[in-house]
Amino acid sequence: MGSTIDSTGKICSLQGKGITKRRYKGITGERDKGILRGRNKGIIRGKKILDCLIPFLKGAKTVFIFIPKDDEVDTSGIISYLFDKGYRVIVPKCRDDYTMAGIRISCLDELKAGAYGVFEPEDGNEVDKGEIDLFIVPGTLFDRKLNRKGRGLGYFDRFLSDVKGKKTIIGLCKESQVVDHLDANEWDVPVDLLICEETIFPV
Repeated sequence: MGSTIDSTGKICSLQGKGITKRRYKGITGERDKGILRGRNKGIIRGKKILDCLIPFLKGAKTVFIFIPKDDEVDTSGIISYLFDKGYRVIVPKCRDDYTMAGIRISCLDELKAGAYGVFEPEDGNEVDKGEIDLFIVPGTLFDRKLNRKGRGLGYFDRFLSDVKGKKTIIGLCKESQVVDHLDANEWDVPVDLLICEETIFPV
């Protein structure tokens, strides 16, 4: 079990926390309350990042945005905002050949558990990258020069390789995921802007 979507439309993670969907509805223990506190902190972080992101959405009509894994920024609030404001929302779908497609969705209910425990659309219309105005991506680490470290499989680097320099790429992460330096390979695609809950890079 990886991420899931609760009744409020929030993307939450229950993986590795010993809590079932049934127990989640009636949490009583101190340990479970701690899980909720952690999740609420993630939602607050996502709201702060959304506030920082909004100015950079101006002029865009079609936005590519990731669906988070456990250690990534909760993007559910951002996605809801995009829907509310009339943006076309494109999310990633991983293929068996280690490539990625951008699929348009109209609501979070269209997402199902897919590759690597990440929620993604089962099917849908693939959108050409040329139609996407803004790309919002995750990372396990970023550095102050905007280099990005993924999970080692290269999905996002391959997907972004032909849009770098043509479209804006924004990374989202927690403050704790920013380091001074990352060793970057020639095939690694950096971001143009990095937004954390308190800081925007470059500063």
